[in-house]
Amino acid sequence: MLSRFFILIFLTSCSLFKGSEKLSGHDLLKNLQSIKVEGEGKGRLHIHERQYLFGVESLLKENNDWIMGVSIPLHGEELLIFPDLMQEKMDNDEIDSFELRIDAGIKENLKGTSLRGKSFLEALRKTLRFLLASKLKLPVVCRMEEYKQICNLGEDEFIVLFAEKEIRMTYEFAGHQLVTTASNLTGPIFKNTQFRVASPGNKRELLTLELFWQ
Repeated sequence: MLSRFFILIFLTSCSLFKGSEKLSGHDLLKNLQSIKVEGEGKGRLHIHERQYLFGVESLLKENNDWIMGVSIPLHGEELLIFPDLMQEKMDNDEIDSFELRIDAGIKENLKGTSLRGKSFLEALRKTLRFLLASKLKLPVVCRMEEYKQICNLGEDEFIVLFAEKEIRMTYEFAGHQLVTTASNLTGPIFKNTQFRVASPGNKRELLTLELFWQ
């Protein structure tokens, strides 16, 4: 299992250097649609020194619920569900199994920080709404400032940067940054979506959720 997973990471890294068309920041919504948050693949959750590897399958249902199922060796299947992404704010009292794992991992491994599982998951939900805005038919308003685009979806603001074969989005929340990096968008093998939580001032990486799509 582990050997196959790391082969997957190696192939993903190699494909980043294959020649392909440079991404253009002029068609933001089209580029955002290229970022995968649905499908099947492999995943990795890294919280400080604790790491989980898993299989992943996710989809956006007709009722606009985004569901991600993960299969962790020796632990079984767990779920993360964000109900009704059409709504900007959603009160959900139900706690899913993968959500519990993330929250427990933060409490256990990041005791010296102010990061909380609830605030991270809220930021992740907002980021997914932004990435799926075109599919959800939600209005996104962007303006160009120097080398970056500032985009708003309702009250939420995202800073979007374009590089060759990579898009990076930053969302500020609860004194932290959720940095979403989508790479290998034009490669022929795998697509990679990474959600990384950085401490204030981007001085320390606290949590990474990385998805390798088939």
